[in-house]
Amino acid sequence: MSPINKAALFDLDGTLLDTLGDLTSALNRTLGKNGFRSDYTRADVNGFIGSGALVLVARASGLPPESEECGKLRLAFTEEYRSDLFTHTRPYPGIPELLRELKARGVSSAVVSNKDDSCAEAIIEHFFGGDIAFTRGVRAEPERKPAPFTALEALKALHTEPRNAVLIGDGITDAGTAKNAGVRFIPVGYGYTSPEKLRDLCGVRPVRDVKELSEAVFSALGVK
Repeated sequence: MSPINKAALFDLDGTLLDTLGDLTSALNRTLGKNGFRSDYTRADVNGFIGSGALVLVARASGLPPESEECGKLRLAFTEEYRSDLFTHTRPYPGIPELLRELKARGVSSAVVSNKDDSCAEAIIEHFFGGDIAFTRGVRAEPERKPAPFTALEALKALHTEPRNAVLIGDGITDAGTAKNAGVRFIPVGYGYTSPEKLRDLCGVRPVRDVKELSEAVFSALGVK
């Protein structure tokens, strides 16, 4: 009988890393260069994120997301963001240690993100290196969470069945992704969505910090 492979699938923004500072800076630079309002705060941008770069720039600029101009602005934002990914971005306290502990105890970690795939891979490699076994961002719009595409691709890459995995995230789209992929969901309350909103959606209290997250992940996967 082959061994049971267990996996933890992580959202990126607001779950593993606080990326809001670099996202805000890149967005304001892009908007300013293209004649739009360019003084958004972290709190403003927090209200725009969660559904990918196209929706982000559409919300900030007021352009229809399906418009050609918005598509061009999205490409400009992605290039601007890619040029400076690490200035303000930091792991949440305890995350590097958790990833190393998961690896040491035989649990594979993956990232499934609505961030542009090339940006997601660069950020994860920079901060976590080999402690993340697989990273997948978005390469085409149909892959975007809450579609299960990235989660299912991660499970396939890790040779893991949905019943032997958990998905950890701070957003409504993460909860939907977990449901659509048939994976148990662990909500985190320290990210970019209010704990109250997540609790109302999921029916369970989100974990308050990485210590609680660690306990929840190992318990859900039955890892001693």
